[in-house]
Amino acid sequence: MEFKTTRKENNRVIQAGRISLEISDRLVIKPALIVDGHPLSLVSSQSGTRPAFHARLGGFWIDDFHLDWQRVEMSEIDNKIGQGRLITLYADAEQHGENFYHSVRIGLKLSLYFYQNLPEVAISQAEFTNQGEQALSIDCLVSNFCRLDRRLVEPNSASWQFASYMGAAYRWGHDYSLIWIDSETSRENFMGTEPERPTGGEGGGTPLVDLWTPRCGLAVASAEASPQWISLPVKTCRDGLVEVAIIQQPQARFAQKTSLAPGESCSTIHSALICHELDFHDALRSYGNILRTQGVDIPLSSPADCYRPYWKSWGFGLDFTLEQIYGAVAEIKEFGIEMAMLDDGWFTSYGDWQP
Repeated sequence: MEFKTTRKENNRVIQAGRISLEISDRLVIKPALIVDGHPLSLVSSQSGTRPAFHARLGGFWIDDFHLDWQRVEMSEIDNKIGQGRLITLYADAEQHGENFYHSVRIGLKLSLYFYQNLPEVAISQAEFTNQGEQALSIDCLVSNFCRLDRRLVEPNSASWQFASYMGAAYRWGHDYSLIWIDSETSRENFMGTEPERPTGGEGGGTPLVDLWTPRCGLAVASAEASPQWISLPVKTCRDGLVEVAIIQQPQARFAQKTSLAPGESCSTIHSALICHELDFHDALRSYGNILRTQGVDIPLSSPADCYRPYWKSWGFGLDFTLEQIYGAVAEIKEFGIEMAMLDDGWFTSYGDWQP
């Protein structure tokens, strides 16, 4: 895999395989797909864009980071995902020191992973350290924040005119595999489930959002092998650009860390930027490979049984009896159907997955 780093004015560009990241000294990251030797990007790096990684700590947004280009670390890696390169960046922010408030001082360590077997993927994790004098609540951690503008690759299109895949499970009848972005799109894509949060959806799904055009696409995804308490919001802003990110809001009830004492640190999940051609299937192939390298058994082909007819209990809804199920099984045998599946309602309640 080709790997190189170069300067571009005050920025640095990391190219690994078919993906490149242009990183500013304010931690704004512009991912691009390398096509015929040239970067093709949907991401705006205009002035005023928030850094790709930032946080809300102690009620304050911490987003004025300054990278220290003298502290960049590079190393070879060989782990369960594969062989590649690790780039480690360091930044600091000092904000909100006025009147009776002490400054909020936060250090950031950003790890960027590039793997030979994932040539269109950059995996990342940020660590925030409280360098101030007071404890801070951990309100929100933001990863891979990007602002997309279709005009960067197709000047005659509207800035928000993307096709998208949003993998959060919302409700029956709501599509997820082809959602057209418009000037008013705003979707939380919460991956958990809470009764008091009706906009969050059914819970779960595929922790990936992908926006694409006929020329290229960009996906943001969790790179963890297990489900995470996150959101992947997609929103068209007033200026017509489309924002995407991964949001973590830690919960004490799940034994997640919710405060930072002076000197303590907290980390984001591992997340991925996936640059690709074609449609969302291309991004999902890369996402599947990220999981497979971590031991998640995702078959590359389906066994013959997957194509056999089967009956499912969905027609009974959530309220059914064993007698109804046994009666249906006896009836479907007459049609030569040999498989039956208990659908919605097999569990005690949503989130309490007991038969």
